[in-house]
Amino acid sequence: MNQNQSLSDESFRRLDILSNVFNAIRDMIFVMEVDGDSFRYILANEAACKAVGGGETIYGKRLEDVLSPEQVSSIKPKYQ
Repeated sequence: MNQNQSLSDESFRRLDILSNVFNAIRDMIFVMEVDGDSFRYILANEAACKAVGGGETIYGKRLEDVLSPEQVSSIKPKYQ
């Protein structure tokens, strides 16, 4: 095994550990990006997916895709 392969293997191992820790956290954690006049989920742990998406992934979805219109109108101004 060469040095580059060893570094790559170590990077994947660390990423796997980080992913496990991220998803083991019981609090919702998510990152959003601006998407026109809305916001899109670009990262979410399992707790956020369960709370917001009913257990399905919310990655890549906009607020309007996963929340009710009432929730969107309440939450969206807080992000702006």
